[in-house]
Amino acid sequence: MTISRSRIIKPKNSKITARATFSSFNGAPNTVCNAPIAPYGAMLVVKNLNNGRSIACSNVMMPSTPANVSIVLHTRLFVELSDLVNAPIPVSINW
Repeated sequence: MTISRSRIIKPKNSKITARATFSSFNGAPNTVCNAPIAPYGAMLVVKNLNNGRSIACSNVMMPSTPANVSIVLHTRLFVELSDLVNAPIPVSINW
């Protein structure tokens, strides 16, 4: 009997442009974000397209995402990218 090994094919890295806002995530760790388009559990790199600042976050599930944005960042992460009053901001998201 011959047993062949299956190859595991990883998806290539993806990049999208989007609009980001913030949430307190009700006490969740300050390293989380929610981008329904990206795989849950993935580490995302989010870059503010207005000023070039970047952060990394762990993509978690959230009950809902506002209609005018593609990613919700923990408030602590958002302030590393921009002032809260600027939300939503244009970003690129890589995973």
